[in-house]
Amino acid sequence: MEREKLKIYGFFSPGIMSSAVSFLTTLLTILAFVTERKSGVLERLLSTPLKEIEIVSGYAFVYEIFRLGYS
Repeated sequence: MEREKLKIYGFFSPGIMSSAVSFLTTLLTILAFVTERKSGVLERLLSTPLKEIEIVSGYAFVYEIFRLGYS
């Protein structure tokens, strides 16, 4: 009985850990947007000829690389 419980934990642990890392990278992306909006950097980025989707995808790409490095 005890061995079966340990097998279940070993099966679910990697999934839970990777979900937590994915959640944290999403949280870091959101925090980066908020701090840059407060400091005025986001307004300066929006005044460039880049589209909003290009700016957002750039942020997501960088944090996705961090996530892949830590998982």
